[in-house]
Amino acid sequence: MGSLLLTTMPRQDETFTSFLLRTCQENEYESLSWITNLIGIDIRQLAKPNPNKFNLEPLAQLLRIDESVLWSLTFHNDIKFFESSGGPCSFKDHANTEYDKICPVCFEGDPYVKKVWNLKINMGCPIHSLRLINKCPKCNKKISSIRSDINKCNCGFKLIHLPKIHLTDSEVLHSKIIANAFFGKSLYEVPGNSPIYQLSYYSLTKLIHSFWYRINDGRNGIGINQINTENQKVFEQLIAVYNMFLNWLCNFKNTLNISDSKTFIPNIKRDFYTKLSDPEFLVFIQEFRSYLEKEEKRPVIFRNFNTESKLMSLGNVIKLLNMGHPSINNLIKNGILVEYKQIHNDSFSTRSITIESINKFLEMKKYIVFKKELANSLGLTTKHINLFEESGWIKRIEIFSEKNDKKSYYDIRFGDKLVSKLEKNIIMIPEEKSKEPTFISFSNFHNRAAVRGISFIELIEGLLNGAVNIYKVKGSKPFLSYYFELKEVLSYIKIYRYEKFLESKVSLRNVEVCEVLRLSPYQLTSWVRLGFLKNTEKNTFEYQELKVFVDQFVPLNELLKRYKTSYANIANALRKEGIHPVSGYTVNEGAGYLFKRTELDKHNLGIPKINLKERVLELISAEYRNKSDCYVSFLRD
Repeated sequence: MGSLLLTTMPRQDETFTSFLLRTCQENEYESLSWITNLIGIDIRQLAKPNPNKFNLEPLAQLLRIDESVLWSLTFHNDIKFFESSGGPCSFKDHANTEYDKICPVCFEGDPYVKKVWNLKINMGCPIHSLRLINKCPKCNKKISSIRSDINKCNCGFKLIHLPKIHLTDSEVLHSKIIANAFFGKSLYEVPGNSPIYQLSYYSLTKLIHSFWYRINDGRNGIGINQINTENQKVFEQLIAVYNMFLNWLCNFKNTLNISDSKTFIPNIKRDFYTKLSDPEFLVFIQEFRSYLEKEEKRPVIFRNFNTESKLMSLGNVIKLLNMGHPSINNLIKNGILVEYKQIHNDSFSTRSITIESINKFLEMKKYIVFKKELANSLGLTTKHINLFEESGWIKRIEIFSEKNDKKSYYDIRFGDKLVSKLEKNIIMIPEEKSKEPTFISFSNFHNRAAVRGISFIELIEGLLNGAVNIYKVKGSKPFLSYYFELKEVLSYIKIYRYEKFLESKVSLRNVEVCEVLRLSPYQLTSWVRLGFLKNTEKNTFEYQELKVFVDQFVPLNELLKRYKTSYANIANALRKEGIHPVSGYTVNEGAGYLFKRTELDKHNLGIPKINLKERVLELISAEYRNKSDCYVSFLRD
């Protein structure tokens, strides 16, 4: 067998498959199958190089590298250790081989996969304080170690674009502990002097694996071999295992004290005396024995609790509220939970929370919901909740985390109060009636209003003020069960637009202007074409433009209204005075006569100007003349 044209040397801390992928890339091979075909093995065996089933000698010859160097890139030593020691977990629970975990920043600078990343109990990169990513954001699958390109997922996604999720200082500490133990030297500085810092990598692994099952519902919980770095709950559980042995001995005692399981301490005792009986764990075993002795001889003390000063340990609070340390710290930071620190004689401190603040928070928590939950309870979408928030109707609750749209909380009582006001004068109807063409749903009403320039908030304000009767069918969420009479909806939209027009906040359409000026659409269109009246790009008319028009011109129909005679008589009388129309039969093919006001005023004809506001109010009154006084007053206020 020959050798490859180009060979490269592996990194000291590189994985086996990462080195092979880089070698393929160097030789411009399309995939790892080029190498496996040359040495006659199944490509799937590369992910699980077990020395009992796998021979690396042909590969070593092909790559011109010593076989022992290749084995050092695998987890061969770990396999031998777990098989010989009968440790608490198998090799498949110990490290990833079929899938890679990656630090995006490390990978961007030098694209190769580090062995320490693929350890199951390692979740972060201590260099850049980032979460290790093991799932592709494009295909949502784990990043396979057997892929075509070292730089890409099998779906084609470039791994340098993986998301950068920052870790807290305490989370980074755990990765530093793992890295120091894995390389057998103090690569990273760690605070304090916990005995966990002195453990070898293999002993650390045994310790973490053993206690993982003790604090995570035993074998009934998620197995450590199922750890996913993007599962926040599992991540927090793994951190909780590490935390037991930090701030030694305080955290360990707190964990023992808060457990209400009758089997918890006996199981730990069995672990220490069997699985963890090595000399490296002697300091842990001694402290545990001391704890048991104190428990057996603990005197009975009767206490009179003062409700103003009663405390609960931080561990019990975490368990009671079912939250992680970051969430609890945010509650303390925001003044929701009141913390009490006590310094003990043995120079360590314990963190406690006052019962009073816990009870207040539990009462508050009953009403705290996600944005989506609030929207669903109302029969609306999250976009509508955003509109309520932007308008100041509701405030986001930010006590669990920093501002984050994906973790936005609200008080569900806002929805209850809103519905209570809306349904103050609700009219119940059977579902069959709501399906008649004379009724429309809230969604239909909202769409019609939006097209006419009425915002969602303005529509809700109108409903709260009784502008339109709300009909409701039984058995559905509020806004999904609301129906409205179509004729009332059209009137409401029409009147609302007229009101906004008087405030110069909306423009009117052709038909609406014709109604205000009492003209035909043909007349209006002709005057626009001749330049007497200006419209917008959307072919609508603004209040100020109409005001300028009525100040400068007088339509013939206004003269007819003033003198109550015929078109011919008005035209003849004006012609005798030397007054001629600027638009009309001879000017614009009979599209409508229009006169300049300055010409009429010279002859003191006493033609009053059109009062746009009065015309609009007349239309409003005509539209609602049959409505109640309070209904009309809302529109005029």
